[in-house]
Amino acid sequence: MPGLCIPATQRTTGRNRNCESPIRLRPFTTTGYPLYRLEWQSLGSLQRRLRNCLVGIRAEPYDYGAPEMVDLELYLMWRARGMTMDAPAVRP
Repeated sequence: MPGLCIPATQRTTGRNRNCESPIRLRPFTTTGYPLYRLEWQSLGSLQRRLRNCLVGIRAEPYDYGAPEMVDLELYLMWRARGMTMDAPAVRP
């Protein structure tokens, strides 16, 4: 999966001037789920992590299994297609 191009505001001189640059940003991937988070002291699902992100930005979190949450999870998994699985992973 190709990476994302560096935004114009973050470009420097030389090789990083356009989207053909070999420097790529790694997108958020779902290849490490389920994972063990030290913060949670247990295994966590992608939906649990997404809910924590929503709470962290003071947004109303979707219920587990809500169609919006499932669609977001499916989209993130689709973006990670073809990548190597890292699960189960450990995060702080």
